[in-house]
Amino acid sequence: MLLGSVLEDVVIATTVLFAGFYAGYAALCYWYAKRSKRESIEPMAPQDLPTMTIIVPTYNEQSVVAWRIENFTILNYPHDKLQVVFVDGASTDSTAETIERMKGGDLNMILIRQNQREGFNKAVMEGFKASSGSVISITGAETEFESNALLQLAKHFSRTNVGAVTGKMVTRNQQVLSGKLEKAYRDLYDFMRQGESMMDSCFDIKGELCAARREVVAGILEHPGIATKGSIDTCFAFQSRIMGLKTVYEPQAFYYEDAANVMRESFQQTIRRGQVHIEAMSLYKHMYFNPKLRMFGLVIAPAHLAMVVLLPLVIGLQMFSLASLFVIQPGNPLAVALILLTLAALALSRHVQAFAKVQFSLIGAMGRLLLGSKAFGMGHTRLPSTRIVQEDMKSIGE
Repeated sequence: MLLGSVLEDVVIATTVLFAGFYAGYAALCYWYAKRSKRESIEPMAPQDLPTMTIIVPTYNEQSVVAWRIENFTILNYPHDKLQVVFVDGASTDSTAETIERMKGGDLNMILIRQNQREGFNKAVMEGFKASSGSVISITGAETEFESNALLQLAKHFSRTNVGAVTGKMVTRNQQVLSGKLEKAYRDLYDFMRQGESMMDSCFDIKGELCAARREVVAGILEHPGIATKGSIDTCFAFQSRIMGLKTVYEPQAFYYEDAANVMRESFQQTIRRGQVHIEAMSLYKHMYFNPKLRMFGLVIAPAHLAMVVLLPLVIGLQMFSLASLFVIQPGNPLAVALILLTLAALALSRHVQAFAKVQFSLIGAMGRLLLGSKAFGMGHTRLPSTRIVQEDMKSIGE
């Protein structure tokens, strides 16, 4: 049957393309991570540390904001060089009042109240205007920093060619399925960032723990589309490389966060991440295949474009063709073999499960961009299960 032959060819081609790309890029990252000697950077002496401003956008964070402020107070970073700027987007609970009440002491805290909720990027813009640090960090109210996290980030700014640094997430609630998948995803993600740091400059930043030079952030804010698209922290790596600087992944800079306890929320979170990432990448489309950016422009950025936009569509086409082939030819050896292999891999490996979840989420993110921000009933929802402070939760620095 002609249709069956065509479907077989599509399944083979998409499988080879998808598997071949990821196997090749993983091998490249592994080669650089193992063959390149990682330069040992010692922590700076207190007097040499840069001044740092942490910007924290908040909206209805009453359940976690007091605990978050306590986490800032135990950080092993000189408080005379640390500034924390909260930007509250017109919370309807006691978030702003709690911040106001806890101000004082030797930690320099500022509270900016917006008249209405204007979104993450505009909150960061407001916070940047009030900031004084030569290094800018952006984080969330639900995140916990390990006590030495900022010291581990700051040490890289002793090198003049570093524009931004990003840290490593440790998932706290690994006993639930979503937490296990989040950890598995982060394992793959950190492996890739390690290799890219050695290759040239890592592509992706996670805003829960990151820092960039002030001039890098200022350059991002000059972009005409940043107020409504993407995420400012996601652009740290892009803007740094455009300015001739690199972004470094620091695996000793830890932060702790809960994965969403509910799988529906977990998918919402991953889809939203994908949407923001695609938007940010579109703002810096001139970085792709740009020889002036060396390996970053010629290899790393195009690879991420393929991973985020092209390959999820390829895997979607493969799955559709495979399902169609199985329907019209139930005993087809290729269809049966691939289906059994896929099911076995999903059953045996959390990493495969996490990888599959990301692919579906990226397809959802592209659908949301095409259909609008409220597609799939999501809107700009917060995730309640990530805002629960457990009774036995303790900072590592305590």
